[in-house]
Amino acid sequence: MTKILVNTAVFENDVKNGASQLDMIKKITDLGIDGVEVRGEFFNDNRDEELSSLKDLAQSKNWLLYFSIPEQLFVNNKVNENLKSYLELATKYSIGSLKISLGEIDTLTDELINDLKNILDSYSVQLTIENEQNDHGHMDHVLAINEEIKQAGLPIGYTFDAGNWYWIDEDPEKAMDKLNSYVTILHLKNIQNKGTVLLDKGATNWKNLISAVSPDVPVAIEYPMTLDELKNEFKLVQDAIEEHA
Repeated sequence: MTKILVNTAVFENDVKNGASQLDMIKKITDLGIDGVEVRGEFFNDNRDEELSSLKDLAQSKNWLLYFSIPEQLFVNNKVNENLKSYLELATKYSIGSLKISLGEIDTLTDELINDLKNILDSYSVQLTIENEQNDHGHMDHVLAINEEIKQAGLPIGYTFDAGNWYWIDEDPEKAMDKLNSYVTILHLKNIQNKGTVLLDKGATNWKNLISAVSPDVPVAIEYPMTLDELKNEFKLVQDAIEEHA
């Protein structure tokens, strides 16, 4: 059965009002989720202490623990120099997957492939790239880079962000038709007038996105809402997954 995660973007308003990600995650331990994806930009100065507690909580609940890096993999067509430190962080705190935006890249050169292999071969952490809300996020470009990654044999997955397409005037369902074979994580959200809304209030037929990917692709709920709304949205996603099982 497809695993359902909560990305802490769900708690954006609470975090802005002073709550920690750990505080909010503790409020949903009985929801029935399979894991959480925390966001690097939501941590304050005690990040390591909070990650240590999150590691313990995730292990006690048998949850997946993922981490969203608030940076880009490629900067000026070079590999981000901070990548290794994030991989070390993930190893230290038993984080199973790191998500990072694709960034500024035209094509995967032999030099970039070798640089990535030299870094990634030392770690067992999954790394995924994500489509962005900019010129490097257009579906044909994302498709080309994913194919180059595949041909190079790089251990890099792909997080399909269901919302970012709207900011570059592209259709997420058409993008999914092109990219579904590369998707290793689905960031689920819905959009109306270039703003995130609850799933059944937006322009995307989000159930089609779930049915388009393999059942072993985790689905992460990733848009701001209240705890009561989260309970309802989680049930909607659960039901949609069961429909397509």
